[in-house]
Amino acid sequence: MVGIRGNQKSRSIYYFMAPFVIVMWSATFASSKVLLRSFEPESIMLFRFCIAWLGLFLLHPHVHRPVSWRDELLFLVLGATGCTFYFLAENTALQYGTTVTVGLVVAVAPLLTLWLVHIFDKSEPVGWVHWLGSLVSFVGVALISFNGTFHLAGDWRGYLLAILAALLWAVYSVAMRRVSHVYSSLYITRRTFFYAIVTLVPVMLLLHTEIDWSALLLPVNYLNVLFLGVFASCVAYVLWASIVQHLGAVTANNFIYLSPLLIVLIGIFVMHEKVTPWIVSGGVLILLGLYVSERKK
Repeated sequence: MVGIRGNQKSRSIYYFMAPFVIVMWSATFASSKVLLRSFEPESIMLFRFCIAWLGLFLLHPHVHRPVSWRDELLFLVLGATGCTFYFLAENTALQYGTTVTVGLVVAVAPLLTLWLVHIFDKSEPVGWVHWLGSLVSFVGVALISFNGTFHLAGDWRGYLLAILAALLWAVYSVAMRRVSHVYSSLYITRRTFFYAIVTLVPVMLLLHTEIDWSALLLPVNYLNVLFLGVFASCVAYVLWASIVQHLGAVTANNFIYLSPLLIVLIGIFVMHEKVTPWIVSGGVLILLGLYVSERKK
């Protein structure tokens, strides 16, 4: 009985940790929007990944020989899917569609994670309560995103790229689950950002991305870059690796549904935006879906 209670207490820490990470990731939209005035999306990603890798190397300045080439391939998959190509797909999707519609499509990531875990990772059981809870939360995200105006705007390419971004994040989550029991969260995240840089540089060369280094001297720019690199990447990704390790990929990704709700709450309390029945209903459904997903059969 003591062991069970101790295990539940240790897991509860990660239930509180997950919304904290989602808050940091939700704030990245505002920081990225400011930086896009001076830099290309690829440049922002490079700043972010390099700062995160350097910070993690200073915290863990040890070089480990990989246990197997299979593990090293998984680290490559983590860097490519969870960082480089995920952000490229999401940022490009925003050029073809609105933030609301793209955000809604990307929100299918937990559902895609459920599907991939059900097929490829039998160590994490997936039951009907997980599907039901995830669907209920997704409906809540839709209500908040549309806020009473049900209209899908934008180019079809934006939707395809948003679906691709959601699928990439789902692959990242499953791959993370595979290595989380072998390596520490700190080391996993450091290797992830190393391969994020390795896969990003060829993309920047292919796109002929130019970096305005002088723009980094502006306080508004370097402060936002530091936030993205230190907090939204270095800290958040390490915490997320621990959350996936202890709660599983399915439960961890369900907390992504909280992102639009948190953004709306910030708008209500900070920007004094209007509260609508759609927002209230969507928030209730998101929380209800998370509760249902964690119920035992």
